[in-house]
Amino acid sequence: MQDTTFVFGQLAMPQAYVPAAAAGWSDNLLNASLALVAVAAMVVSLRDLYRVTPALLRSLLGKKGCAEAEYNMQTSRTRTWLSTVFMLPLCLLADRYLADRSDILPVLAFWVGFLLLRLLLYALIRYRNQGGEDFRYAYTCFFTYLILATAVSLLAAGILYLAGAAEETFRTTLFAILSVFYLLFIVRKWQFLRNSYGRFTTILYLCALEFLPLGILAALWVR
Repeated sequence: MQDTTFVFGQLAMPQAYVPAAAAGWSDNLLNASLALVAVAAMVVSLRDLYRVTPALLRSLLGKKGCAEAEYNMQTSRTRTWLSTVFMLPLCLLADRYLADRSDILPVLAFWVGFLLLRLLLYALIRYRNQGGEDFRYAYTCFFTYLILATAVSLLAAGILYLAGAAEETFRTTLFAILSVFYLLFIVRKWQFLRNSYGRFTTILYLCALEFLPLGILAALWVR
């Protein structure tokens, strides 16, 4: 083992003593590449976002606003496209501040699994009961609140970054924002389903379409 010595009045240390800098989240090439893709996709989609923002904001006032977004075919298609664009930034935020992982692939796998399982259960239940418009609205309003939650989360993250907030502040704020919008979505979905089905049936649908897939994947995540 080498000793440290002074050379020309300065402390000379062997290379083994110099600690390597810890790799950060942005040092991961995949994370950085996907972040650039997400920024580019959102910039391209700014015009579409501006066009549907009034319809998105009206959905916060009640289920009528969510239903109106479905009446207009162009608004509905744009909303669906934007929800696809905003999924990647949402996953990046979740991976960076909530999941505490250096690799985004597990978060992406979790998200894709949740969407596919949710879609499968929706298709099976709708096929069996021939669900009407309210049943469809209850499913598609998820994409409306996804866009709103992601937009508010990105805005909050930008403000916190400029303010030099601590990591824990980021984590707490983003968790609170996502929780609030998910709760709003559940309330809105309850209203749509309750409009066509009984209270007990509505609870069963919520458990089957939302809580079950989320619970299954969350259990797999923590294992």
